[in-house]
Order: sequence, then structure tokens, then C-alpha cells
Amino acid sequence: MLRIFYLALMLMLLSGCTANNDSTADEEHYDEDGYMGLTSANPSLVATPNSHNHGRDIEMIKRALKEVPDISRSRIVVDGGYANIHVHVARGLSEEEAEMIKDRTERILSEMIPQYYRIRVTVDR
Repeated sequence: MLRIFYLALMLMLLSGCTANNDSTADEEHYDEDGYMGLTSANPSLVATPNSHNHGRDIEMIKRALKEVPDISRSRIVVDGGYANIHVHVARGLSEEEAEMIKDRTERILSEMIPQYYRIRVTVDR
């Protein structure tokens, strides 16, 4: 009886000693937002009183639009979780160039302000 007890004890100890030696496991890294990824994981969550609000988001959008070439002026409307941006591009641009500006603007803004459900950019030439 004692022999069975020791055998069962050894099996329990050995089963607990196996390790997962998977060296190819992907490591998760936090986003560089200063809050250990909190704003990306919960983009609608207000982390601090100084975090996201519509006024600051509109200012961020304006700064981002200044960096996109060939945008002459813009109109920004934020309504709850939706951001609508209407941009006027320089005259003489082709339809393909205007579409490229639209796509680039949407990509930049979706990375900059992920807390919005939808960011819609329209282009007027």
C-alpha cells in the first residue's frame, strides 16, 4: 500500500514538472501611448482628465491634415463616436491622386484617433 502511495506521489510530482519550452511564442508588447497600451485596448475609456476629448481630437486632426500635401482647407465635424472630415485638395489633381490623398488621410487618422467608431473622409477638388 505504501508503495502505491509513493508511486502516485511521484507521478503527481513529475506531471507538475513539465514545462512548455516553446521558444517561438509571440510576445505581446504595449503600445507607446504612455499608459501601457490602455488607450489602444480601451480607446473609449477616459484614462485621465487630460486624455481624449473632442477639442483635443479636433486639434490633433488639424495638425495631421497640415502634414498631408495638397490639402488646401478642411472641415471637421465630430459627432459622438463619428468623425467626418471634408478636405479640399489642390486644383489640377487627377481623380487617382485625390483618392490617394483620401486613403492616406483616413489611414493616418484611424491610427491617431482609434476611439472613433468611424472616420469618414470626403474629398472635394
